[in-house]
Amino acid sequence: MKLHYQGTWSVVSGSGNFDNLNNPNATVSGMSQGVNRFVWSLANGVCPISSDTVEITKASNPIVDAGEDQTIFKDDRATLEVSSNVDNDPQVQYRWEPAFYLSSNTNKITETNAFLEETTEFEVQVTSSEGCIGRDSIIINLNSMLTFSGAFTPNGDGKNDLWLIKNLGDPTISTHRVSIFDGFGSEVFNSTNFQGWDGRFNGNDLPVASYYYSVEVSYSNGETGVETGIVTLLR
Repeated sequence: MKLHYQGTWSVVSGSGNFDNLNNPNATVSGMSQGVNRFVWSLANGVCPISSDTVEITKASNPIVDAGEDQTIFKDDRATLEVSSNVDNDPQVQYRWEPAFYLSSNTNKITETNAFLEETTEFEVQVTSSEGCIGRDSIIINLNSMLTFSGAFTPNGDGKNDLWLIKNLGDPTISTHRVSIFDGFGSEVFNSTNFQGWDGRFNGNDLPVASYYYSVEVSYSNGETGVETGIVTLLR
């Protein structure tokens, strides 16, 4: 007697579309993310059905966002933070490059270090537990120009208590002299090693007012320059 077997594919969990449900070598598409289980069942009349289960895990590359580009001063630090759709995966791995300019290159959140002296593009690679990889990049722009804050509030609250000049410590600057004058032209501050002005003169708090500053700079290439402007002292 000739036996006639009929085989059929069926979906146990997940999803899938077979190009031929009765072909043991069928191609399946449309699987959902994660584990998909399929059963191949073989029937022969009144005989018990024989079956076997196949598991196919579908994984995709992580969706990665390194954030918006940033602009910082040369003596500041930039915080880099990546987000992805696999951040809750306990085995997810992060890798930032170039690592030389970062405090750490294997954390989700990291920070640039003192070696960063020019505009740099950083790439982050996120690897899921399945070994799938997603990438994104961010550009950290460095502002190397002398930049002066317009106002400060030396009231002792720990916020904006000093008048600062950004990038005055740049290695291209050989020497500098910072002079500050009141509204009558009297000098109330002078420094060749400027670390910030606290709004005091001879140990006494100066009144709320606008003050005139003059910053003389000598560069390592022999050039010189003078920057002048107004800073407002508030309390």
